[in-house]
Amino acid sequence: HQVRQHMDRTLEVSGEDDIWNRQISEPPRQQPSWNQMPIALYRASRDRTARPVHLDAGTAFLVRTEDAASTRQVLARYGVQMRESAVSPWVLFDFAPSQWQAWYAVVDSLFWNGTTCLFDSTRDEKTACAVTPLIEKYPPPSAAQAASAIRATQLALKQIPDCQPALHTMAILTRAAGQLEAAAEWEQRWRELTHPQTAATIKFPAGVEFLGCTIVTSNWATGTSIPIKLYWRCLPQTIAERPIAFLHLLDSQGRLVAQDDFALVNALVPNVRDSSLASEYVVTANRTFHLPATLATGDYALYIGLSNRDGSKRLPPQTTLPQIRKTVRLPLSIFIHP
Repeated sequence: HQVRQHMDRTLEVSGEDDIWNRQISEPPRQQPSWNQMPIALYRASRDRTARPVHLDAGTAFLVRTEDAASTRQVLARYGVQMRESAVSPWVLFDFAPSQWQAWYAVVDSLFWNGTTCLFDSTRDEKTACAVTPLIEKYPPPSAAQAASAIRATQLALKQIPDCQPALHTMAILTRAAGQLEAAAEWEQRWRELTHPQTAATIKFPAGVEFLGCTIVTSNWATGTSIPIKLYWRCLPQTIAERPIAFLHLLDSQGRLVAQDDFALVNALVPNVRDSSLASEYVVTANRTFHLPATLATGDYALYIGLSNRDGSKRLPPQTTLPQIRKTVRLPLSIFIHP
């Protein structure tokens, strides 16, 4: 039994009764083409050291016949379709010219253990996040391609139901597949997690960007509490800096009448497991703002800001919104009455 990759870029696999031979110089496929990518062959061996699998148009798996089922199941889990060739006692998996799809390259959950192709579900989040920019980079896929990609993204969403990039991907793919009602539902789910009712873009140091907030109403009675959802985008360095966020409620004279200070990192939802994916998510902080019973009737302004971890220094905001002493006025008015 032999596997040869010749200098003329031909891959030859010979078994007991079969010889499988393919010229790599087939007609160009979707990028990358055979002329650009060498074959990456994962073959059965005695080395059981797990190593990651990076799919490209030239990837091939050579497994024993008895191990083919597990490789087949793993590929199906991510919607990856490969050609199978029986080369007794092996089965060779590779991509036929019409099978390679650009989004396969982002599947980051596969690894090779020396016997078969397996998967690591803890990396599904990274795979799901990576699909969206790739889908947006290429023209809309055909309905058949979209159906295959939908299956892969659905599997990722089973593991991470609120994975925002995957939800956005599903909206794109279902629309490409002509499933307009489903696309609208996926779009709505994604927007509920990522788009505040009141937009207010503010950039702070420490890799923090404030996007806005959602408050159910602008009219509140004294002595009650205002639930407010704050939307943020945070880079990995935010975790190391651990800034303090604060909300200030000011009356018409600019006097501070109520405030809420909190450690930003501790309040954020979701808790992104892979910090390298932090920029892919809009995270929220749900706060409850208590209104003193002694407040006078009238309109009040809500300000937001960040300080360093011990609260001794406010971080300078970058925004077009009005600000006072490095605190930014949010574009909404709160009316308080008895």
